[in-house]
Amino acid sequence: MTFEQLIREPKHLLLKSISGSRAYNLALPASDTDIKGIFVLPQKELYGLSYTDQVANESNDETFFEVGKFIGLLCKNNPNILELISVPESCVLFRHPLMELVRPEDFLSRMCLDTFAGYAKTQIKKARGLNKKINQSFEKERKTPLDFCYMVRGNGTVSLQEWLRENGFLQAECGLVKLEQFRDSYLLYHRDQAGDEVRGIVSGPLANEVQLSPVAKGIAALGIMYFNRDAYSLYCREYQEYWEWVEKRNEARYQNTLSHGKNYDSKNMMHTIRLLNMAEEIALYRRVIVYREDRDFLLRIRAGEFEYEELIDMVEEKMLKIEEAYAKSDLPDAPDARLGEKLLVRIREEFYHSSMVHAVSIEPYQPEWPARAGKVADQLAEVLGGNLIRVEHIGSTSVPGLSAKPVIDLIPIVRSLEQLDQQQHLIKALGYEWRGAFGIGGRRFCPLDSPSGERVVHLHFYQEGAANILRHLAFRDYLRAHPQIVKEYEAEKRRAALLHPADSLAYNDEKAAWVQKHEKDALEWYKNNAPAI
Repeated sequence: MTFEQLIREPKHLLLKSISGSRAYNLALPASDTDIKGIFVLPQKELYGLSYTDQVANESNDETFFEVGKFIGLLCKNNPNILELISVPESCVLFRHPLMELVRPEDFLSRMCLDTFAGYAKTQIKKARGLNKKINQSFEKERKTPLDFCYMVRGNGTVSLQEWLRENGFLQAECGLVKLEQFRDSYLLYHRDQAGDEVRGIVSGPLANEVQLSPVAKGIAALGIMYFNRDAYSLYCREYQEYWEWVEKRNEARYQNTLSHGKNYDSKNMMHTIRLLNMAEEIALYRRVIVYREDRDFLLRIRAGEFEYEELIDMVEEKMLKIEEAYAKSDLPDAPDARLGEKLLVRIREEFYHSSMVHAVSIEPYQPEWPARAGKVADQLAEVLGGNLIRVEHIGSTSVPGLSAKPVIDLIPIVRSLEQLDQQQHLIKALGYEWRGAFGIGGRRFCPLDSPSGERVVHLHFYQEGAANILRHLAFRDYLRAHPQIVKEYEAEKRRAALLHPADSLAYNDEKAAWVQKHEKDALEWYKNNAPAI
C-alpha cells in the first residue's frame, strides 16, 4: 500500500480528518492544513510478507496509519492518536461506521501523564536548546586545536597563536614531546634546536589532535604547552549541532522567533502549554479536548508576549497541578490491551466481510428508474429545505436505453456543505449511511441499501459550483445525445462483465479506460451544448 494507492482507492479508509492547528482552533491565515487518518490494508497484503503500517505524502502533512498500528499506539496512549479520534465533528472528512466502535475514553489511563506531559517536557528542552543556539552562534570557519593551546609564561599562560607570532614561528616548524605526569601538557621545541625531525604541532588544517615529534634527549625545550582538549571537544560538538540546526531549521518559524525578540521557539512553547492543559483535562474530565477554548492565551504565547522565564514558571506550576490531578484520578494504570486486541480483530473481520466484491449484475434499462430518482429527490427536498438547490440524476440509470447496474446515482446540489454537515442526521434518518467525502474533496457520499442488503441508491452531494458536477452532467448529457456511443458503452460494459462476472471492482477497472476517454470527449462537447439551468 502506498499513499497514492490509498488516495486512488478510498474504500480502504476508516477515518480521514483535519488535524493540527486547524483542529486545535489555533490556525492563522497562513497555516497549512494537515490531514491524518486510518486505513485497513487489503486482505492479501495483510496476509503477505510485507506489512505497511503507515503512509504519507512527500511533505508529511497527510499521514494515514494502518488500523493495526493505530490500535497499538492507542494502547500506548499516543497523543497524536488520541487527538485523531477526538477531533471536532467539523474536522471529520470521512468516518467509517466501524469507527463508532472506537471510543477514546475506553483507552485513557495514567500513562497520559507521561505521553502528554512527558512529551511536553521534551518540547521545553527543545525551546531551551533553541534559546541557547540563538544566543550562541558559531563562525562558519571551524576552529582548530591550535586555538585551544596555551604556553606557560611566568605565573600565567598566553595563547599558543600569540606566542608563535611573538617568536616568528610557524606551527609546522615546531614539535611536541609529552610531559609526563601532566595531562595534555607538552614540551615544545623548534626546528632550529631539534632538527628537521619535528613534525609540527598538528598534522594539517583538518587535524583534530596535536601530534608528537621524535626529539633527542638532552635538548632544552623552549616552553611548556597545554592543550585544553575538553574545551575543544565541547566546541566541536556544539559547532556541529549549531550548523546542523541552521541547515534543518524552519526559516519562517525562526524569523518569527527573531521578530518577537524573546529568543525562544514560541510555537513550540505554545504547544507545550497546550499539551500540559490537555494532560490535566484527561485526569480531571476523562476527555481529550482537541478544540482549544484557550485559543487567545495560547496565541499570545505564540506571538512572544511572555518572557521565557515566565513560561518556564508556568510550566513548573502546571506540572505540580497535573501530578496532583493524576494522583487523585481513578484512571487505570494502563489501557486494556485485551480490549484493543478484540477491537482490532472485530474491525478487520467486519471490514473485510463488508468489503467483499459482489457479482456484476447488468439489467436492461428500466423506465421506472427516473421515477425512483424523482422520489428520492422529493424526500431530500422535504428534509433539507432551502439548502437543497436541485437534484441531478446521473450515471447509467439516467440514460434512456442503456443497460446498467440497478443503482440510482444522484447529485444533490446544495448551497452549503457546512450546513449539510449539520443536517447529516436528517440524511441518516432516511436510512442512508454518511461516509463524508469518502476520498473525493468537496463531496459528501451517502449510500443506501435495501432491507435485503442490496445497494439501491448513491447520493453524491456537492456544493453549487463544484467541478465534479460538470464532469458528471457532461458525461450524462453526452450519452443522451449520442445513441451510437450508448451502444458502444453497453458493449464495453458487457465485455467487462464477461471477463469479471463475480468481481465488481475488477469490472469497474476493466471499463475505466473507455469511460475516461469518453469523459474527455463529453467535456469538449458540453462546452457548446450545455443546457441553460
